[in-house]
Amino acid sequence: VFDQSGLVRITTMLDTNLDNAETALSAFASMLISEQILRERVRMATGPQQVVQLAKYNGYDFTAATLMKCQLKR
Repeated sequence: VFDQSGLVRITTMLDTNLDNAETALSAFASMLISEQILRERVRMATGPQQVVQLAKYNGYDFTAATLMKCQLKR
């Protein structure tokens, strides 16, 4: 059973995770500015999941959902 404070803690945790994912995505996007080979690999990606895998391989952790959400904001 969740009381109001439990719900607030869960919501805060979700917001923090989303903020961390968006920060990681932003950092990855900044890295692409200077990394031509990686930028080309992202351009050749067949979908968001492939971009996420490239990011994870380079130390950035976010989901395809975060990527899509941020693309919609633009």
